[in-house]
Amino acid sequence: MYLYYQGENQSSGGGEYKLNGEKIGIWEELNEVFWDFQQIMYIGEYYNGKKIGIWKNSLTNGNDLEINKQIWGGLYDEDDQGLKNRKWIEISQMLVIQSQVIDIGEYKNGQMLGKWDCFYRDDCKNQMNRQEVGHMMNKMQEQRMDCGLNFVIIYEMGPYNSKSHIVWFNSLKIKKQQRLWNAI
Repeated sequence: MYLYYQGENQSSGGGEYKLNGEKIGIWEELNEVFWDFQQIMYIGEYYNGKKIGIWKNSLTNGNDLEINKQIWGGLYDEDDQGLKNRKWIEISQMLVIQSQVIDIGEYKNGQMLGKWDCFYRDDCKNQMNRQEVGHMMNKMQEQRMDCGLNFVIIYEMGPYNSKSHIVWFNSLKIKKQQRLWNAI
């Protein structure tokens, strides 16, 4: 796979297919949203068309200041299911080099398990910060369903940065008991 960037072709991932069209072996895949300040690559292995083993993910910006900075990833099971398992570090769809919303938690058989923590990192400060609900007053709110969990995203217009925040309000029903937690 090649990417035409700044007037030249650059190698940018790819992998092999079996004769039946299934992905196999080591692959490097581009994120769906790929632009100058959000160049995200997913690197891992396919077996019979399913993701398996450890998948690492990297972020690079357009001027190569942050080449292959691994910031998240996790483990897919080794059987033919291709499900996420164990600890995962996942990113916001709005991730950019300068600011990142990162979720850390566990998967079991492809399902989110237990409490997930939501962190915000501003590279100018080079540190991870848990967001506090108290700072979210009078912001826009959006409610939606995602992966079977309820969440409320509170933000100002634009990408996640020092002026915008995210807070999740999640609930799951387990054995007729309702458990509620906040990832802030």
